Amino acid sequence: MKWLVCLAGLYLIPGSALMCWHGLLLIVHNRELLLPLAIGMGSGIVLYLLLIRRSHVLSTFSHELSHAVAALMFFRKITKFRARGRSGGMVSHSEGFGGGLGNMFIMLAPYFLPVITLIAVLARPFVPAVYIFYVDIFIGFAFINYLFSSLSETRRNWFGGTFRDVEGNTAQTDIRKAGFVTSLITILSLSLFMNGLLFFLLVKGYGGFLPYLKLVVTGSYTFYLPWVLRVVNVVRQFFA
Repeated sequence: MKWLVCLAGLYLIPGSALMCWHGLLLIVHNRELLLPLAIGMGSGIVLYLLLIRRSHVLSTFSHELSHAVAALMFFRKITKFRARGRSGGMVSHSEGFGGGLGNMFIMLAPYFLPVITLIAVLARPFVPAVYIFYVDIFIGFAFINYLFSSLSETRRNWFGGTFRDVEGNTAQTDIRKAGFVTSLITILSLSLFMNGLLFFLLVKGYGGFLPYLKLVVTGSYTFYLPWVLRVVNVVRQFFA
């Protein structure tokens, strides 16, 4: 199962990276959107460096919320939710749809799913125009804090071994449980995919969803096709 996830992730990386860059350019060239996002990101950087990274309250809550939202996406029942700042947190859920594959995505969700930012972006089309500027500030703030927190957690959990969880039990990090190679490919591919999707939804609204998916798939296809043809030609020449 893991090798299928890795192959799918490797396929997504080129198209997702291309569309993530394209989405970023769309935002940069949209002055009405860029200003509030810049204000939110700037204030987010300051607050993160001065306060948020020291307290761990927001990062722990966001981490556990990502687990919970991913579990709900796989139609799981949340049986326990704890988020206690420096003491850490945990989410327990029932088994069900998705099986082991679903468990892996739920396990790694905090490293690629900007859940608070995504909720704000999805709610944005329903916000009255007079409040959009402030919503965009919040989106910028939430996104930059997610980015810093996820990078910090990925680095810490990548090299971490065992630790004491919030209930005092010995546990392994999510990344170690999933496996380093699987975690690397999954986190990289889905981080690029989700960030690009956020950018497209911000600029184009819900109408940007299906075009984004199509562009990701075709972008990866265009990237890999010449390499596949070269391999086929080499194999043909070898057996000729």
